[in-house]
Amino acid sequence: MKATDPSASVFRIRNLRAAALWLLVAVAGVGFIILRSGGLQLIAAGVIIVFALQASFVFWQGVTLGPDGTTFPRALHRVAPVLVFGRSKIKYPRLRDLTAVGPFLEFDVVWFSTDEKVIAVLFGTRAQKLAFFDAIMARQPGIRIYRAV
Repeated sequence: MKATDPSASVFRIRNLRAAALWLLVAVAGVGFIILRSGGLQLIAAGVIIVFALQASFVFWQGVTLGPDGTTFPRALHRVAPVLVFGRSKIKYPRLRDLTAVGPFLEFDVVWFSTDEKVIAVLFGTRAQKLAFFDAIMARQPGIRIYRAV
């Protein structure tokens, strides 16, 4: 929910609600391991814990606008942008337009469009999304921003 100053050289918006959600999934996985004993279930729970911890960390890092591009959590599929693995970076000249898609699980979704693909990014609140739009327009004035109905 926290955003840095839009005029700073690095502007960051953290999605603390999504980070907390994935941290709860990791804690539930640890609880499952403590209460259960047995082969494949423990392996599956361990994989879920590792995935949840990395997703929590990635959402905590948030969306970052740097001097040469934007870095964001990489969604595994744009239909379910809450499932993330690692981070991606797009240089400003490649970022063509942004589309505010609407809510997904109480998060605001924005599609980043390049010439090759469309990437879904989650924001915790509408205010964070609007702060991001203001900051990216200051860095790349020619970017187009749309709103899907």
